[in-house]
Amino acid sequence: MPQPAAALARWLQLRTWTFPAALFPGFLALALGLQILGGAYRCEFGGHPDEAGHYVTGLLIRDFIARAKPGNPMSYAKTYYVHYPKVALGNWPPGFYVVQAAWTLPFGAGRTQVLVLMALVGAVLASVIAGVAAARVPRPLAAACGTVFLLLPLVQSHVAMVMTEPTIALLALVATLFWARYLTDGRPADSLVFGVVAAACILTKGTGFLLAGVPVLSLLAARRWDLLKRVSFWLAAVVVVLLAGPWTLLTFNLAKEGWLEGGPSLAFTLRAIPYYAGKLHLAMGSPLTALLLLGLALALAKAWREGRKAGLEAALAALVLSVLLLHILVPCGHEPRHLIPALAGGCILAALGAQEIWTRLGNTRLGRRGEAAVLALLLAVVFGFETLAIPQKGYAGFQAVAERILADPKENGTGLFVSSDARGEGMFIAEIAMREKRPGHIVHRASKLLASSSWSGGDYAAKATDAAELAQVFAEAKVGLIAVDTTVPAERLAKMPHHSLLLEVAAANPLLFEPLAVFPMQRAGQTDPNGIRLYRFHSPGTGGDGAGRPEGR
Repeated sequence: MPQPAAALARWLQLRTWTFPAALFPGFLALALGLQILGGAYRCEFGGHPDEAGHYVTGLLIRDFIARAKPGNPMSYAKTYYVHYPKVALGNWPPGFYVVQAAWTLPFGAGRTQVLVLMALVGAVLASVIAGVAAARVPRPLAAACGTVFLLLPLVQSHVAMVMTEPTIALLALVATLFWARYLTDGRPADSLVFGVVAAACILTKGTGFLLAGVPVLSLLAARRWDLLKRVSFWLAAVVVVLLAGPWTLLTFNLAKEGWLEGGPSLAFTLRAIPYYAGKLHLAMGSPLTALLLLGLALALAKAWREGRKAGLEAALAALVLSVLLLHILVPCGHEPRHLIPALAGGCILAALGAQEIWTRLGNTRLGRRGEAAVLALLLAVVFGFETLAIPQKGYAGFQAVAERILADPKENGTGLFVSSDARGEGMFIAEIAMREKRPGHIVHRASKLLASSSWSGGDYAAKATDAAELAQVFAEAKVGLIAVDTTVPAERLAKMPHHSLLLEVAAANPLLFEPLAVFPMQRAGQTDPNGIRLYRFHSPGTGGDGAGRPEGR
């Protein structure tokens, strides 16, 4: 091997990664199997209200690149949004969608291909978890770390969706690993790589800013004050500012629209602390949570005692604490998915806790192997009964509607309209976009055409309050086919009166809203055989069967 290549191999410690590389096929098989058992390939992109938006935004990047000709990307994005109004570039950074495009350009952008990408991300993440753990615990326990991570129901559900959290967790853990090496050896190259990976994490989603806490907290834990005097320590921050700063500044106001509040507050923090503490316990279960807390305490104690020799422990503890601190301080919403990066580091810390218990059992008649087997069996039994489950995705119905519309050549160019909650509207748009030559149909969302609101749903205002105004909006938008989801939960329905108005007016005006078909809708695993209604809208005053004035409300 040439000398530069050999030096690079030593710096990357490639030999240490043969163990997790050998585990990768098994982790991939497990991730794919859990997706299948959870119904991911049978369901649509409605597992989370954001899932369809991530998929459609990924299609935007893919299709722009596939054009292979110069053009204004902003103009193309605006046109794309007119056709598929679930594009959210700006609210979210481009990193995740670049990864999607790199995968879907050669392999296709269907549901199967994108879900396989998510399984790959999950398997790589599990492999990295096992590889990092193997530096401190026996390999069987390290392999169990990666396996348990994939088996956590919260992780399963997000590997089965087109969501950013697994990618954020992977990038955050890789960045943390390089920072741990910097704490230990002080090499500028490790600080530089940490900065690059941290910037990539931030450009994948704003929650990547959790990595800002890793250098600070790990420095405090390991008492490496000497690093503050080195230019290399500040190199990471400079790299992050240069790479991720411009996008963050340009889109900060858009991203902030998704916050629950205008900014950090004591009231939000006091609500967030018990929320995330409870969700962490729920995500991991009692035994793993106890092992995590023990491992966290052991890591912090070792970092305090040994300083640079415990760089890995200090960095892992800082990762978990940084995730929690970000989400109890920044009001970006209360959702368990935000904990997934903490679970990646937390599984490794839990292994440290298990190792400590195993070591302190002392000599018994069972011997070390027997002790380990009994401990592993006890943990597996408790984990299996308390935590292990296979969450079902359970959202489907608009695929059949899209196939019905796109199968008829006469509907080419017909304006489409969907009324549902954010989850259902996204599902319909994604199913249309997935199946046609893009950009094709113009799809209108009821939440945009019939109402206005902020990104988080606040400041709601209806644009049509009676049948006549409703018909006028549809006529001006040149709507031809209307899909209405009748399974919207009551608590959401109360916040979207435009949806109730549409159902009421359509039932009272069959000449204006011609019923075409009904389709089953599955929501949270429950199926309504008549959950989706498809109508043809006939603009009033155009003559024919559709002529006439709409009746009042």
